[in-house]
Amino acid sequence: MSHSPDLMKPLRSLVEMGEREELEMRPVLLRVLTDLFVSRPSHSFAEIKQFEALTLGLMDFAGDRTRLTMAGKLARFGATPASVVERLMRDGGDAAAEFLAHSSLIDRAALLRAALAGDPRQAAAVAARADLDDEIALILARRAEAEVTRALVNNFAAPIGEEVADQLIARRPRDPETARVLCGRLTAPARLAALFLHASQSQRAEVILAARRQHLAAPSRAPRGFTDSNIGAEIERAAADGDRALLAAIVASGLGAGISDTESIFDDPFGEPLALSLAAMNVSAETAARVFMLLDPQIAHSVDRVRALCRLVEAVTPATARAIVDAMIPTRDAPRRRVHAPVADATAAATPSRDGTMAREERAPQRRGLLLFRQRG
Repeated sequence: MSHSPDLMKPLRSLVEMGEREELEMRPVLLRVLTDLFVSRPSHSFAEIKQFEALTLGLMDFAGDRTRLTMAGKLARFGATPASVVERLMRDGGDAAAEFLAHSSLIDRAALLRAALAGDPRQAAAVAARADLDDEIALILARRAEAEVTRALVNNFAAPIGEEVADQLIARRPRDPETARVLCGRLTAPARLAALFLHASQSQRAEVILAARRQHLAAPSRAPRGFTDSNIGAEIERAAADGDRALLAAIVASGLGAGISDTESIFDDPFGEPLALSLAAMNVSAETAARVFMLLDPQIAHSVDRVRALCRLVEAVTPATARAIVDAMIPTRDAPRRRVHAPVADATAAATPSRDGTMAREERAPQRRGLLLFRQRG
């Protein structure tokens, strides 16, 4: 390469040292060659060919650390020979990930292959690219690996359209920070409701307001307590006993959800998820106030917080609360989740389309679950 004499002098010395079998200077020579190559913005055809020949001749002696160092510099250099890119990509690992994440020399077909069938490290590297298109982003969103989801969500250059958002929401990121970042990238309250547990308080307010507006035209629901007049007492007693496991089981039964999913409701430091769950089960605001005072000292110490949560329980209809809770907690068993109060008036006579027997059968599973809890008391 026709570098300046100051650059060529150490290069010639290293080449000579690398040719001596008793000295393993070839990895050092590769790093220096790379530094010299990327130090200039452009090269002649002869310089590129010389770099290509020297690099490929020494690559078999490069360890993972040396290849990663080279890839970190060459992936961002547009004049890197294709053969050198292919050689560094061949062995996979971190060096290949560098090119997948940053190189403009990787064609779209290679990116698609990595997104579809690459290992998680390769797919996560593609997810970090600044030039992702909608198709590749959707393919990545459908992958189940947490590191791929994390890379895609944290790539603010990646397009997060409706289909991509739906796929990411369906995965329900378990990493709280990833979920919080995703909340910030969603604009539709209906989608944000699925991540309610990770949303900020202002985002939660948007979700609740949107749900209330959606249900304004819905028929009025039965009075609170219609589903089971004793469920509030059961919840209050479990809260007074400090029995979080029993409390989670009661709420899970009332919501038709899995207990493990319900437990996350009680871990929330602000209380809105529990308030909505109580409202969905027709628990009164008075009972809810006692539950909050008994259950969480952090909430109980703030009178304003307890009052705000009680106002939330009072303000939202069971249908509105149910809509948010259904989005917030993954569905475990769809038939069981229909235990909320029916649209029909509870005091009305049975009609041919819905007789009293059917209504009793729909509510029976919940009562049976509560009887079990009472026996434990």
